[in-house]
Amino acid sequence: MTYIYVDSGERVNKVAEAVEWILHHQFAIPIIMHYLDDYLSVSAPFLSLASKQRSIIEEAFTYLGVPLALEKLEGPVTELTFLGITLNSERFEARLPDDKLADIKQLVLDASSTRSIPTAKFVSLLGKLSFAAQVIVPGRTFMRRLWDTAKKFSKVPRHYRITLSGDCRKDLLWWQEFLASWNGKSFFLYQAETSSTDLGLYTDASGTLGWGAYYANEGRWMFSRWEQDTMDLSIEYKELYPILVACATWGHMWCRLRIAFHCDNQAVVDCLASGTSKSPPVMALIRKLFFVCARHNFCVVARHVPGKSNAIADALSRFKLQEFRMLAPRARQGPDTPVPLPSWD
Repeated sequence: MTYIYVDSGERVNKVAEAVEWILHHQFAIPIIMHYLDDYLSVSAPFLSLASKQRSIIEEAFTYLGVPLALEKLEGPVTELTFLGITLNSERFEARLPDDKLADIKQLVLDASSTRSIPTAKFVSLLGKLSFAAQVIVPGRTFMRRLWDTAKKFSKVPRHYRITLSGDCRKDLLWWQEFLASWNGKSFFLYQAETSSTDLGLYTDASGTLGWGAYYANEGRWMFSRWEQDTMDLSIEYKELYPILVACATWGHMWCRLRIAFHCDNQAVVDCLASGTSKSPPVMALIRKLFFVCARHNFCVVARHVPGKSNAIADALSRFKLQEFRMLAPRARQGPDTPVPLPSWD
């Protein structure tokens, strides 16, 4: 990795476009990122190639007449800090500095324990959470309502105190619960999606009986009846519930994956895509699902498929165990015990 600092003033954007075009098209350097006048380049995993790539980058800047702050050049190395986040190309890891993580935890705790918060402090908190969300990808979902609240008070004095809504407090609770047990590290996610069928993962819900989940690659399975207080909830809730339980129970085996669930319920697809739902019970499941994703370092999306064929999980959701055994002869002898879900809503 090579870190380049460009002291270019008002020419930053034009220089950035020119540099990226030249390096990509003329020198075949495929990966170079920039934010204002900070540049990061990622090279092949050989020191000699990385050093050559750095030389090419410096020559390109010289060719364009862009001065470099030589004292801020860094690399090639396998670990460096870029825009406040430590990146490690050997462990494929992004890490927040300990002091910044501690600062964010305290700000969230302070905001959660008061009835109202000054506008300036609230905006500062959102900035810190946005910074953390660069490493905690699912955390972005739990900033939308906070940012919407900030926009409503964008023209009030900085000392004006904002009373946070119940949804905002639930989002802060999500952050508080997650940050309390997080070590500040996350692995880079794979760019390509892994479909649930490639993973051998199938879930299904019966509206009146229960739910089932089958993890074919490991021969693992689970099923359960609906509790009485769940019977009247929407089919959207019931379809999402086994996905959550599967992720909570087996998600520790899916680190770095982007998992695409195939689902014939468009409402489930939409709520996973947006990270929100108008239904409070469904929104509670989404909060818990994304918490599990962040804890185990993977993410989930849903892809709509009309009238999916899902015989194995369907048999489990309807308690047809003989049929399940016929369809899944390699399944383990007994079911897995679902991992307890977070207790908060």
